[in-house]
Amino acid sequence: MIVRTDPAPEYEKALKAAEEELAWRLQQKAENDNRIAWLKTTIASLQQVAAKEATQRSISDLLQTMWGYDPQSGLTDSIRYVLCNAGRALGPIEIAHQLHLAGFELSKYQQPSAVVHTTLERLAKHGEVRRLTVHGHKVYEWVGSPFVSGYTQAVR
Repeated sequence: MIVRTDPAPEYEKALKAAEEELAWRLQQKAENDNRIAWLKTTIASLQQVAAKEATQRSISDLLQTMWGYDPQSGLTDSIRYVLCNAGRALGPIEIAHQLHLAGFELSKYQQPSAVVHTTLERLAKHGEVRRLTVHGHKVYEWVGSPFVSGYTQAVR
C-alpha cells in the first residue's frame, strides 16, 4: 500500500525561503550600488584635488573612464547620470551646470533650461526622480537604482 502526503507545505516553505532570500539580496544589491556610486564620486573628487591625471585629461575623459559616462549620450541619460551621482537633490540650473562640466553640449538647444526642466518633469512622471520644493524652488532627486549608461553596458 502506498501512502501519499500533501507536498504543498514543502513547496510553500521553499517558496517563502526563496522570497525572503531574494528580498535580502535585493537590499544588499541596493546598498552595494549606493556605496559604489559614492566611491566613484569620492575617487573623482580626490583625483581632481590631487591633480592626478586630471591635468592631463579633460573632465569628460575622466568621467568616461571612471564611470562610463559618455558626454555624447542623449540629454535624458545625461540628466539621469548627473542626478544619480549627485548624492543630493539638484535644481534645473545646477543640473545644467553639471551637464556643462561633464562636457554635455547644451548650446545645441535654443532654450536649454526649458529642455532640462521638461526632461526632469518627464523623469518625475515616470518615477525615476522625485520633485521637491525647497525654499520655494523646485529641486529633483534620484530615486531609481544606480544609473548605468548605454556606454557602460556596452563596455561590460
